[in-house]
Amino acid sequence: SLDEARPRLDKAETWINTQVPAEERTVVRDEPDVDLLKSLDDQGRESLRLLQDGLEQNWSLDGLTHLVYGVPKVQAGFPADATAKELPSEIKVAQRTFFA
Repeated sequence: SLDEARPRLDKAETWINTQVPAEERTVVRDEPDVDLLKSLDDQGRESLRLLQDGLEQNWSLDGLTHLVYGVPKVQAGFPADATAKELPSEIKVAQRTFFA
């Protein structure tokens, strides 16, 4: 529960706020960036759709990791569980682009 995790969350928040420069912090928005969403091309919108479609059934660290790395694989026509040895180097570039 959140109450059980609260002490660790508070310490993590303090560490982030005191040790990580503001420009390097991840910020979770209260509202979507509408202008950014409007500017996405078809591939960008498809990436978000694939991510959103997989969130509910992959809500664990391993599941989310698999999902996030898998979206660019699926978009390129590979199975989400394909290993690095099975993929062309372009997939790594696509993954970095998706993460950004």
